[in-house]
Amino acid sequence: MKKSTDRPMPIERWGWYSIGINLVLVAVHASIAAASGSLAVAAELVHNLTDLLAAIAVLLGLKLSGRRSRNFPYGLYKLENLVAAILAILIFFTAYEIARDALLMPSRPLVVSPWMLFGVVITTAIPLVFSRFEMRAGRAANSPALIADAKEYRVHVLTTGLVLASLLAHWLHFPIDRVVALFIVAAVIKTGWDLLSDAMRVLLDASLDGETLLRLRGIVEAELGHRAQCRSFHIRRSRNRAPRHGPRSSRGRHTAH
Repeated sequence: MKKSTDRPMPIERWGWYSIGINLVLVAVHASIAAASGSLAVAAELVHNLTDLLAAIAVLLGLKLSGRRSRNFPYGLYKLENLVAAILAILIFFTAYEIARDALLMPSRPLVVSPWMLFGVVITTAIPLVFSRFEMRAGRAANSPALIADAKEYRVHVLTTGLVLASLLAHWLHFPIDRVVALFIVAAVIKTGWDLLSDAMRVLLDASLDGETLLRLRGIVEAELGHRAQCRSFHIRRSRNRAPRHGPRSSRGRHTAH
């Protein structure tokens, strides 16, 4: 009997691929932002840096979470979330700086060259292609992390497409650079908020809401039927990997008695 060689790729390896893709995007957008002076390109550069730092934090967390000791029997998984919270605050500060420049900074000349347009076309195509393969792998492995990461890359396709439109519009003497920069800043703030809220949920040991607990209790009692009655319902904490670009989350495991 022939053994199948189509084994799913480890999730951590896709994480390394994601870091490599973001490094390429950061390098290209940094070169274009420095040469063009475009706030829209600078905002997209921050967007790439946000995802790069978040991906690095997650991979570091995967390593640190395995270091268990007598004082830390569950590993150092909360350290990852602490780093993620600090990164989110830095993201908000950077987004504020870009938004302030877009709204208040005096106009400055922009330089748009064919190589810049070509570079933005490439940085639009790379996330589009990578997201398709990562989404396929995430569904095959039933991995929320990979699926969420693939969806985030599709957001990059949209924001980088806006950058391309901004540069083309400026080339045609129709400046929309500041408006596009503000749209991308909004996407950056959303990414930072998701990162911060996921991190704080773990650091504060957030639990499920009361409505969800009652619904779960009803399911358990319906499953037990007339054989037994659910006398108590409590939560045993369990640690799990969180989706995307995000830190490790803590989910409740519910046990009926």
